[in-house]
Amino acid sequence: MIAIVDDEPDIVYILQSIAERAGYVAKGFTDPGDALDYFRKNCGSCALVITDIRMPSTTGFELAREIRKVNPTIKIIFMTAFEINKSEFEKMFPSTRIDRIIKKPFPASMFLQTIKDTLA
Repeated sequence: MIAIVDDEPDIVYILQSIAERAGYVAKGFTDPGDALDYFRKNCGSCALVITDIRMPSTTGFELAREIRKVNPTIKIIFMTAFEINKSEFEKMFPSTRIDRIIKKPFPASMFLQTIKDTLA
């Protein structure tokens, strides 16, 4: 299962739909707290978390750190509208380990390829 977290409902709906049409089981969340609660109860069924970095109630950084406390090996992809690559990110935020970063806006094909590469 893939968890998709973004505070914008339209983005969650579109990304969840794209993932499901490609054959993935996906669950969308607009509230990071709800996503974390779900993950804590169902961590064994979740293979990947895709989360926006900037959200009003909880940042993607905080969400990733809490998820890693439950499952340190879970794959995490950050979505951001800002220009940043993974090595720059790791230098600025060494305590937050992620697997990939995808820059918004992105085409469906890039989204699906990022999922595939991350889960490989």
